[in-house]
Amino acid sequence: MKEFEVWTEGYAVTGESSGAMFHGKVMAENFDEACIKLLGDRLDKDGSKPDGYRRNSKGNMCIWACGCYDNEKEARAYFG
Repeated sequence: MKEFEVWTEGYAVTGESSGAMFHGKVMAENFDEACIKLLGDRLDKDGSKPDGYRRNSKGNMCIWACGCYDNEKEARAYFG
């Protein structure tokens, strides 16, 4: 087990915006497990995917299409 930080990237859409958000730290076997433990039902679902979760172009799980990251730098890369 390893301790992971879980962040989601910021967004800017239709006049609304938000910077990256820190969700917490958790012990998990891998980053996907950390996301599931901390974010659970808030993660985007996709029944056509083998694991049932929607992912961004980098392969990261998402919340409302905002990718999950294990560090602040990557989470803030696009919208701060």
